[in-house]
Amino acid sequence: MALRNRIILLKIITQVTYKKMTAAKQHLLTLGSGFRKFEVKLFTLINHKISCSFLDLFMRAMSFTASAIAAIVILFAILMRNTPDSLALFFYLSGSLLTGQIFVHAFKWLINRPRPCLALSGARAYRPLNNNNSFPSGHTCAAITMALVLSQSFPQAALILFILAAMTGVSRIYLGVHYPSDVLAGAGIGYFAFSVAPHICTPLFAFISSQNPV
Repeated sequence: MALRNRIILLKIITQVTYKKMTAAKQHLLTLGSGFRKFEVKLFTLINHKISCSFLDLFMRAMSFTASAIAAIVILFAILMRNTPDSLALFFYLSGSLLTGQIFVHAFKWLINRPRPCLALSGARAYRPLNNNNSFPSGHTCAAITMALVLSQSFPQAALILFILAAMTGVSRIYLGVHYPSDVLAGAGIGYFAFSVAPHICTPLFAFISSQNPV
């Protein structure tokens, strides 16, 4: 009799747990669907509801500030400063950027989310695509990383750096290559790379300095 009661109790617990899990899953799906609708509306607003010829040029320029070419120019300029902290800043920034892009491209490969200009009808794209993967935004990751690193060495330029980083994220939506969630994820990875890089770059810089004493 005791065994039978235990079996009945176990069945009741299993049924209640299953119902709760099903309800939670449905709730998450509802939230996900609502967020998806909001995200598409926000993308549509930025991508072509407010578009004009001036913004076309401006957003391309903002996007370029976080391109590989811009990053190389900035790194080269840091080395050319030839100050005591230039080499450390060079390693910190280059290490942060590299760390961020490794994670960005890993997520792009794993998630394989199509870019909005390919997935949404009516979405505008302004240039040929290097790849079709949308999540997360590599440009936003680089922009946030550069803003965080450079603002430590140039605090007087911090506000401008973060405005540029934010505008880079918006430009990626405007240009049709990223959803808002791609931009937020890219920013998060950029902050992560900024936080992790010192643990990699500081020992490396110390080792190089010890091999080449001044």
